Amino acid sequence: MINKIRTKVLLLVPMLVLLFSSASAQESESVLSRIRIGVGTGYHANMMRFPGMSKDAFSYRDAKHSGLFALSVEYEFADQLSVRPEIAWLSRGGKLDISKVGKTYDGLYTVKAKYFDIRVPVIYTLDINDWKVEPYVYAAPVLGFSRGGEISLHEVQSNGAEVDYKTAATKANLASTYFAVAAGVGAKYPIEILGNTCYASLELSYEFGLTDTYTKMERKNQTININNEAGPVASARKFHGVEVKVGFSVPLSLFVSAFDRIKSGKKADDGYSLEEIKKMADSGKDVSGKTIYAIEAVQFDTAKSIIKDESKKFLNEFADFLMKSDLKVEIKGHTDSDGDDDDNMILSKNRAIAVKEYLVNRGVPAKNIKYSYYGETRPIDTNKTPEGRKRNRRVEFELFKK
Repeated sequence: MINKIRTKVLLLVPMLVLLFSSASAQESESVLSRIRIGVGTGYHANMMRFPGMSKDAFSYRDAKHSGLFALSVEYEFADQLSVRPEIAWLSRGGKLDISKVGKTYDGLYTVKAKYFDIRVPVIYTLDINDWKVEPYVYAAPVLGFSRGGEISLHEVQSNGAEVDYKTAATKANLASTYFAVAAGVGAKYPIEILGNTCYASLELSYEFGLTDTYTKMERKNQTININNEAGPVASARKFHGVEVKVGFSVPLSLFVSAFDRIKSGKKADDGYSLEEIKKMADSGKDVSGKTIYAIEAVQFDTAKSIIKDESKKFLNEFADFLMKSDLKVEIKGHTDSDGDDDDNMILSKNRAIAVKEYLVNRGVPAKNIKYSYYGETRPIDTNKTPEGRKRNRRVEFELFKK
């Protein structure tokens, strides 16, 4: 079994190589910020469908309930568009009351099949500026490989005798491969770690099975099936299912950032200055995924969103840098803990908007600027000292590729 799984994992490698080889060597660092590795877990409910057989044939049907686990690699190949090859482990199947299929007996037909999936979702992320949560839609081909399980039939014959049949799913009753398409919606919430944006996500999808899961043995009545006295087996047995999944993903640039910080001796919450970012960019290093903490550089009037004059020199330089680069920016507003929580949230929003409007007036395209706000919820220092509060009431600029 381990060898089978290893073989199918290896099938994913050529696909990933082909996917990422499109990036040139000099863009390798940039690619790291657009590649995310992730894990997911959730719930899968699967039903069996029998095209060509009347639904009235079954007085009772039930889903096969299963947990699932997935590993993924997501690549953002265009603005708002990404592809996420993934592998998943789950089960499919269902239950049928077959009392109306054969009139001389009663029984329950059950399929419990384990699967290893290769999925390739193509994702479109909606860019809604005022939302912290980023919604998205996706569609995916699904290639499943049967890796075990069983099919059983509990039969109550006309004379009252009860008989149980059972066989391994992969030996006779279940096709070794399965193909389907899935479509879904999701939402991801950004979480900043070491100046890189990671995502927690929630997805809901529907899977539509395309291939028949019967084998020739079942069609020829050589193993457990649902026909017995009912005549020829149904034209096809297909799986359809609903899935709910939560996940977490991190960009590969996160590991590069961590390594850079270890070399430079920077703390995780130090961020970068505009001068450091310029030097890295001038030397050909990729700065996407890095964050500028404008703690001293961007100041406002007390409890207001009016930018102080002494901050405009920095913002002018930053606007010039953005217009000369191929970068977009997300402005993140923060406050200290003084005052009301709700008022601080509004203040951080208004300050982020004020900075965005200033950059737009300096010539930065509005489509290249996003903003978010967190009030006092993300301190990087203590709020018990004036120095700590000063660091907490900051503006951050997270850079990323267009």
